[in-house]
Order: sequence, then structure tokens, then C-alpha cells
Amino acid sequence: MRPCGTYEAALEYVYSFFRGPLSAAPRGPLVRYAAERLGISVPIRSRRVASITGTNGKGSTCAYLEALLRGQGATTVVLTSPHTNSFRERLRTNGDVVSKDEFIDLVNSAIVVLESLRGTDRQLSPTMIAVLLALLAHERLGSEAYGVYEVGSGGKRDATNVFENATVGLNVVGADHLTEFGGTVIEVLNEKLGLLRWRGRLVYLEQSVPLQNIVETIVRDLKVSADRVSPDHVAELGDLIAPFVFNGPGQRDNAALACRIFESLYLRGLTMHDVARAGGCVRRPPGRFERRCVGNHTLLLDGAHNPPAIDGLFRCLAMDPFWAGSSGIVAFSKEKDWQSMLRIIAASGVFSSLVVTEALRPRAVPRRELAEFALQLGLRVESSRNLATALRMTLGASADRPIVICGSLLLLADLDRSLQHLGLGEWAAAADQIDPIQPWMSDLV
Repeated sequence: MRPCGTYEAALEYVYSFFRGPLSAAPRGPLVRYAAERLGISVPIRSRRVASITGTNGKGSTCAYLEALLRGQGATTVVLTSPHTNSFRERLRTNGDVVSKDEFIDLVNSAIVVLESLRGTDRQLSPTMIAVLLALLAHERLGSEAYGVYEVGSGGKRDATNVFENATVGLNVVGADHLTEFGGTVIEVLNEKLGLLRWRGRLVYLEQSVPLQNIVETIVRDLKVSADRVSPDHVAELGDLIAPFVFNGPGQRDNAALACRIFESLYLRGLTMHDVARAGGCVRRPPGRFERRCVGNHTLLLDGAHNPPAIDGLFRCLAMDPFWAGSSGIVAFSKEKDWQSMLRIIAASGVFSSLVVTEALRPRAVPRRELAEFALQLGLRVESSRNLATALRMTLGASADRPIVICGSLLLLADLDRSLQHLGLGEWAAAADQIDPIQPWMSDLV
């Protein structure tokens, strides 16, 4: 295989490993095997690694933790998912998204191993390759680097489950991925705690009573060093973390969890107050209670994609008169409990009108199915084939009516591409920062 000479070629190469839905088999061993073939060992064995899992808030927790580490001058590599405009967003080194040239170099360094696995039972998917590239970048940064790795879904079977000595950070666990991981929240929790190792380290937000008992049992059985972040701990931080906490549901919890993980990783005798003051500049992950302006319209972008997240979002919106009577644009992925999410949206009374649509990725609930169910709930609903047409419909309405876009991070990933398509590029990311549409995606035309 010849080396990739351009970013587009490197991206096309990574996506050439796309095979559709993955099996339920563990993915960590596949990534670790490829990593070992590449001579990667530093991040796998390092104690300066945090694996962040949970139902909601993983991306925000990673952002807070990255800012805390960078505030102390630490060298960092951060892996998050999914991305919005560019695959490169998944990987940051020392606070910055990897450049196109860096991405090309990482891909080219892995090509020989990736090609040797293509077509075998050890072939990696693009998501697994993203983890592999992060490990390769971490290896290059050396043993002094700190790694922050967001778990894709679950834990035990996830592609990030390759570390021997990581601190596991656990957000609150709720009802998501139930079918994938056994059908109950308890099974989901067990899957997420599958990241733990014998005598490992866990920092976690206090769970509901049944789940809390399970956490404590697993911690005891594995002799894990555990640090529980209770509501009292969150309140204790109070105004100290306020300057670097995002607006939106659960963000103080996420920030408090990041502070405790930071203490676990950064062994310099800092107090919680020292940690909070070190927060510095935190980069909000895209699509987390994110406000954008398009002309005279205010858009709120939120990647809430399961019932607990949608419930938290609409509780926040209902308490702020600014969002009353908003226009809504929603799409959902097939594997999610989209009926419950639509019920929550309808019960909130926030939207005066709703447009249901589909993301360009091939996982969306058909818009006709969404529209039929929304009508049954008494919502005033219209249907559009993609986000671009949905925006054309809503932006043409009253200029003082806010627009809320939610239900799927994959839908939010279509925003800037849609604005460019509509001739509204001045309100969007630059076209050269948006990855080309892949063959397995739908198009805007």
C-alpha cells in the first residue's frame, strides 16, 4: 500500500475499513494487538491515563480534565467521539486538534499493520483506527504524557479497553444502550465497570441506590481504590468551579468528577481548591448546550440522544422564558429509545413547532415514522429529508424565534455542511475544515 499524500486520501483510507454495524465481540483486544504490532507500549502501561465512561457527560468531563492538566503545563493526548465536522476532532494533542499533516503522518505510520489485518478477523473499523492513532500519538509524546480517553459505548467491549493501569472515571449511568448490553441498567453498569482492573482505580459520580450497591460490590471484589463524588462534594466546590463550567444540565457534576480524576492522576499534593482554580480555559465540546447565531436567529445545539439527557435538556429549557415557543429540529438513531424522547419533548411544551428529519449517517429513524408518532403526541410537526431542508424551513420563520436542534450528535454533525449548502457559510465553519461526504452517507442534494 502506497503512503497517503493528502488529508483526503488518508481519510478515504481510514474509511475504507468501514463494514457497517459491528458485532458484539470485544474490540479492545483487536486494537491492542494492532498497537503491539506497531510497538506501542507507553500508553497501555501508563498510570497517567484516564478512561471516561458513563451514560452522559463523557465529552464534557474529558474537556474539563484536559483543561486541568493543561493548566498545570502537562503534555496531553485526548481522544473523544463522535466528531462533528472532521474526523481529526477525535484526537487532540496538547490542547489542539491534530493538523491535517499530523493526521496523514499517523495514518501512514500505521498503514503496514492495518493492511496486514485487512480482510482478517482482526480487521479494525474506522472507530478502532481512531483509538489506534491516539495511542500512536501518545506513544510519540512519551511516558510523561497524560492520556484522556473517552469510551465510545459501554466499557468492557469498547475499543478503548486496552489499558492496564488507567484510572476509570464513571459518570452517572442511565437507560441507554440497553439492548446492546443486556436489557437492564444494571447490565449496562456492569459493562461500563468492565474497564476496571484488579487493584485498579475508580473515580465515580454517586449512582442511584441499586447501582451504587453494585459499584461498591465490584470495587470490593476487585480491591479497587475508589473515590465517590457525592452531591455534597459537588456543592463543596461551589463557586470555585463556576468560572469554567458550561451552561447545561449536569455540568457541575461533570466538572467535579474531572477534578477528582485530576487529583488521582496528578500526584502533586494539590487540594481540591487548587485543582478548581487551575481550571483555566475549557474548550466546550461541540453540541453541548452550544449557542450559535445564524443571521438574526439564535440556535441551541445539544447532542442529547437518550431519555435522561433529553429530560435534563428540556427541564433547563422550560425554566428559561427565552426558549418558550422555540422551533425544534430533531432526529434520532434507530438504536435509541426515541419514542420516550419524543414523549418528553411533547410534555415539556417548549416547542411551538417541530421539524423531524434524518442525519446523513445511515442510522437514523425514518422521518415518516417520527412524524406519525409526533402527531399522535399532539405536536405540530413537519418533515424534511435532511438538516439543510429543515433549516430552510425554520430559518424562514419569525426571526425572533429560537431554534433548538437535538436528538443526535450525528444530526449536529450536519449543521455546518448544511449552512454551507444553503449559502450561509459566513455563519458556518470554513468549508476546508469540513470532511467530504463518504460514499455510505446520504447527501444534501
